[in-house]
Amino acid sequence: MKFGRQLELNANPDWLDHYIAYSRLKKITYQEERTAAEHLSTHGTDAEVPESLKKSEAFREGLEQELVRIVSFYESTETELFERVDQLLRRCRDERIRREQEADEKEETLAFPIWWEGAWSETLELPRTQHQSQSRTLARLSEHDEEIRVETASITSDREIHFQHSGYASAATSVFELSDDDELIDEARQLFIALSELERYVELNRTGFEKILKKHDKVRETSLRKWFMDGRVGSMRPFQRVSLNALRLRTLRVEIAHGFAANIDNQRKNAALLRRHLRERITISRNTVWRDMINRERMVSTVDVAEQADIEAAMDRPRREITLFGRSFLVPNVPRSILLGVPCLVIFIVLLCVETFSTLPERRCFALLVFASLFWAFEVIPLFATSMLIPLLVVVLGVLRDADGHQLPAPIATKTVFGSMFTPVIMLLLGGFAIAAAFSKYHIARRIAAVVLSKAGTRPPVVLLANLLVAAFLSMWISNVAAPVLCFSLLEPVLRSLPASSNYGKSLVLGIALASNVGGMMSPISSPQNMIALDIMKPAVSWGEWFAVALPVACISLAIVWILLMLVYRPHRENAANIAMRRHDEPFGWRQYFIIVVTVATVILWCVESQIKDYVGDMGVLAIIPLACFFGTGLLTKEDFNNFLWTVIMLAMGGIALGQAVNSSGLLKTIAELISEMEEGFSLWAVLAVFALLMMVVATFVSHTVAALVILPVVNEVGNSLPDQHARLLVMVCVLICSGAMGLPVSGFPNMTAIMLEDSMGRNYLRTLDFIKVGVPATFFATVTAVSVGYGILLALGF
Repeated sequence: MKFGRQLELNANPDWLDHYIAYSRLKKITYQEERTAAEHLSTHGTDAEVPESLKKSEAFREGLEQELVRIVSFYESTETELFERVDQLLRRCRDERIRREQEADEKEETLAFPIWWEGAWSETLELPRTQHQSQSRTLARLSEHDEEIRVETASITSDREIHFQHSGYASAATSVFELSDDDELIDEARQLFIALSELERYVELNRTGFEKILKKHDKVRETSLRKWFMDGRVGSMRPFQRVSLNALRLRTLRVEIAHGFAANIDNQRKNAALLRRHLRERITISRNTVWRDMINRERMVSTVDVAEQADIEAAMDRPRREITLFGRSFLVPNVPRSILLGVPCLVIFIVLLCVETFSTLPERRCFALLVFASLFWAFEVIPLFATSMLIPLLVVVLGVLRDADGHQLPAPIATKTVFGSMFTPVIMLLLGGFAIAAAFSKYHIARRIAAVVLSKAGTRPPVVLLANLLVAAFLSMWISNVAAPVLCFSLLEPVLRSLPASSNYGKSLVLGIALASNVGGMMSPISSPQNMIALDIMKPAVSWGEWFAVALPVACISLAIVWILLMLVYRPHRENAANIAMRRHDEPFGWRQYFIIVVTVATVILWCVESQIKDYVGDMGVLAIIPLACFFGTGLLTKEDFNNFLWTVIMLAMGGIALGQAVNSSGLLKTIAELISEMEEGFSLWAVLAVFALLMMVVATFVSHTVAALVILPVVNEVGNSLPDQHARLLVMVCVLICSGAMGLPVSGFPNMTAIMLEDSMGRNYLRTLDFIKVGVPATFFATVTAVSVGYGILLALGF
C-alpha cells in the first residue's frame, strides 16, 4: 500500500488537515522532473539546467511550509494537552487526600498500590523497555514500506513502572468500597487517547518526510534526505527525543491516574483496559475513513462482478427501449451471460441428441468438447469455472472407456478423471509460480531490469529496444502475466514526462505487450500454453531443445516487432523528454543470492532432465526444489502461496481432464483420421501450414490458453497419424504460434494489461486500432518465422 493511502487510513480524522501534504509534495517532485526533462528536450542534453531546478527550490519551499505548519499544530496541541494533564493530576491529589481523610475518620488503614504514586511522584521515570519498544516502532515505520496498521501495541506497550522506591505495598485493605469518580476516569481516558494520538501524529509525519524525501532523491537524483531530516526535522521540537520523552511521561502519568481514579490495583489490567478504550476509539473514529477507502477499492474490483451486476440490472430494468427504422421498441434486457449461455446450452443438448459419430461415447464427448469450447471462447462464465464443470460432465455423460472399449462405471471414471488432472505439468506450473513470486517479492526482477534499462540512455529507438528485450526476458522467467505489470511500473518515469497522445509513449506500452507475448514462447514456464504443450508431447521436450527452437524464433520476432513499431510510430522523430531509467544501487542480500542460486540450479536440472530421468522421473519432480526451498526457509509465506494464479492452474487441470475424455472416448482418434483423410497427399510442411493458420486465427480472437487446450490435442493426434509421426514438431510449432498471436487486445494477458493502462488523466494509452496496426502484422511475421525457421530447426533436431 502506498504511503499516501496509509496516511489517509491512519490519520486522526479530526486532525486530517494538519498532517503532511504528502500528495502535494509528490506532485511538486514530478512537476520538477517534467520541467527538467522538457528543458533538456528543448535545449539539448548539454544545456545547463536552471539553478532553481538544480536546487529543487519549489520542493524545498514546500517542505519548509509543511514543517512549519506541523510544528505549529504540535506545539499548540501539546500545550493544551499538558495543561489538561496537570489539572487531572491536581484533581487526583485532591481525591487522594479526600480518601485518606475518609479512612482516618473511620479509623481504618488505607494502603495504596505503590505504582499509583507515579501520578504525582516527582521521581517518575520512563521504563527502559518502553524506550526500546517505541524506538523499534519508529525505526520500523521509517525504514520499511509495510502497511501501517492501527495496532495499539505499537502505540502503548505494557508498562512496567520502575520507581526509585524499592518496596511494593499490598493492595488496599480497607473494608469499605470506594466509589469510582466517573468524571476523573473519563478525563483520564480522553487524555490517554489524545496523547497517544499526538505521538502517532509525530510518527506519521516523520515517516512522511522520510518517504517523500527518499522519493524526491530517487526521482531528481539529489541528496536532500539526510540534510533535511537531520538539519531541519531533527532540530524541531516535535521530533526531538526530549519532547518525545516528555509526551510519553505525561501519557504514563495519565495511565497511572486512570488506575487510581478507577481504583484498579493491578497495573497490567489497567493498561489493558486503556488500550481497549484506545482501540475502540480508533475503530469508531476511523470507521468512516476505512469505509470510504474500501468503497474506492471496490470500484476496482467491479470488473470481477460485472456479470452479477448485469443480472441485477436486468432485474431492476426488465425492458429497455431501442430505436429501429425510426420506431421505438421495448425489448427484454437480458444479461450477457444468459444471452450467450442459453444458445450454448441449446447447442449442447442438440448435439447430445444428434447422431454425429458412430458410438455413444464419441457423440457425447463431441457435445462436451463443443460446449466447453463455446463457454471458453465467449467467456459465458469465468474460464476456470468452465474447467471445473468438465470433470462433472465427463463422469455424468459416461464418455470414458476402458482398453476394451467398454464404458467405465461412474466410480472408476471419477478416480480416472481426477487422477489425470494432477500431472507433473501442474507441479511444473507451481514451481514456475514459486520462482516468479520470489523474484517479484524480493525485487530481483525489478533490479535486473532497472540495471539493463539504465544503460539504454535516452535515445527513443535504443530505449524501445531495451524495453522489448527486458520484457521478453522477464516473461521467460516470471511468466508473461507478471512481466508486463513489472515493466509498466519501471516505465512510469518516462511515461509521466511525455505529453498526452505521445507516439513514443504508445510505442513503449505496445512494445512491452507484444514483447511479453513473444517472451511467452521462450521457456516452458513462460506461459500456460507451453505447459499444456509439454503435457501433450510424448516424450516431453527438454529445456535445452525448447531453447534451441524458441530462442531463434523469439529473437527474430522481437526484431520484427521493433521494426514495425519504429515504422508505425516513428519515436525517433518525436521531441521526447530525456528521462533515463534509474538503476537501483541497493546491493543484493543473502536472500536474493539464495533465490538466484536455487533458480539457476533448478533450470540447469530441467535442462538436463533427459539425462537424469532414471533418477528424477520428470521435470515436475524437480519443480518441488524451488517450492521446498522458498517456502521451507520462510522466504515465501502462505499468503504468497494463496496468491498463486490458481485460476490458471484450474484452467489447465480442466483442459487436461477434457483431453483425457477426448482421448479415452475415441473421439480424438476419429477426428484425427478424418483430418488425415482430408490432408492425404499433403507434405509435412503443408499440414503444418494448415494448422499454423488455424492456430494463428483462433489464438488471436480467444485466449491463448483456450486455443492451446482445444487445438493442440488434435494437432498431436494428426501428427501421430502421419507416416513418420511428427506430432512433436507440429505441436511445438503451433504452441510458438499460439504465443505469437497478438493482433487484438483480447489476444493474451499482456495485451489485456496494456489496453487497460491509463495516464495520470485517466486516458488509455492504446486503442484497438494500435493493436491492429502493429499486432496483426507482427502476428503474421511471427507465424511465418515459426513455420520456416522453427520448422527447420526442429527437423535438424530430429523431431
